[in-house]
Amino acid sequence: MAELRRLRNEIRHYDWGCPDSIPKFLGRRGDGRPCAEMWMGAHAAAPSRIAPETGLGEFIASDPARILGKETARRFGELPFLFKLLAAKKPLSLQAHPGEAQARAGFERESSSGLEQSDSRRLYSDPRHKPEMLCALAPFTALCGFREPGEIARLLTRLCEHAPEDLCRALAPLERSLRMKTAEETLRGFMSELFSSGQALASSDLTTALEAASRFEKADRFEEAEAFDLAAGLARLWPKDPTALAPLFLNVFSLDAGEAIFLKPGAPHAYLSGFALEIMANSDNVLRGGLSSKKIEPGAFMEALDFAPYRPEIARRDPLAENFRYPDFCREFSLSFFRGSGGERLLSLDGPAICLVASGAADAGGEVLRKGESAFVHGSEKRPLSLRGDYGLYVASVGRPEAGAP
Repeated sequence: MAELRRLRNEIRHYDWGCPDSIPKFLGRRGDGRPCAEMWMGAHAAAPSRIAPETGLGEFIASDPARILGKETARRFGELPFLFKLLAAKKPLSLQAHPGEAQARAGFERESSSGLEQSDSRRLYSDPRHKPEMLCALAPFTALCGFREPGEIARLLTRLCEHAPEDLCRALAPLERSLRMKTAEETLRGFMSELFSSGQALASSDLTTALEAASRFEKADRFEEAEAFDLAAGLARLWPKDPTALAPLFLNVFSLDAGEAIFLKPGAPHAYLSGFALEIMANSDNVLRGGLSSKKIEPGAFMEALDFAPYRPEIARRDPLAENFRYPDFCREFSLSFFRGSGGERLLSLDGPAICLVASGAADAGGEVLRKGESAFVHGSEKRPLSLRGDYGLYVASVGRPEAGAP
């Protein structure tokens, strides 16, 4: 049977995190600190450990072909994905992840300038791109991908109907920028205008107008009302940041448990609230455009953006399904769900995997994993994982070689 190693994972305490969601999932009591993420993987910034002295990355490096499997070791030379729990009580930054060429060039440029890999001034902590998938464990609200220019223009027009004259004048250049010939040119011009608007939009009038638009639209345009309401909340948190308008130019997603969206590199996004899984390429590259007290670099953010309108499809898992594989959108990772109902199940896994128990308990040959516990499964070919028990199990594994973003 497949070899399994129980993981000890690091929790990261960012200020936007929720004090309760991750500790409760793990069966622990929180200590009052915000628990934002739990990392499961071999990334150098917070590697999982298979023993107090041994990190997962160090363990894999001792014999990649045996531990990853020959095919994964040949393709990547390392565990190519990072698996996370994410709990957001407050919104995360407006951000994008670089594509392969930009990540490699940015990392090499900063390395050649003498910046250490751990230096906080770096924008590129590694040379890898970062496609990712978000899968909700509880209701989750996120922004992802540009709306169509016409839709953005309509929302700005409706906002102006509830705004004082001075604010309408400040919004006018944004509306004019949405009249270019192609969608990509239009959205690039719109974002440039947004970043240059600065103080013109930084007033209490913006929050008041967004709140008024939300109240007015609730009668028959619930989705538009939600966008205005979310933008008003961001404007209250970040009153001097014009990117608080993000819900008006990005698509709003309200995910239920088991639903997932894929975020390709270059897709602008912001996670607003909820509890979810994330799976991504083994990278920590984040380029922030706003809504953050951390370092914001509009130039690098703009360079990373894909300016084509993009609304990812929601992958919906049947809540009664015994097994479900989410669509493979990239070669680095894949996500599956398995449900056990007492008897033995043999799970055939393609390459190395990380298993996370989401409910119940799974017995893997005497090694019992309970809710919140995780394990690394060796990637040796043709060796299924035997499980017994009543459980819900998420499995992160390597994507198919031919997989690509939509």
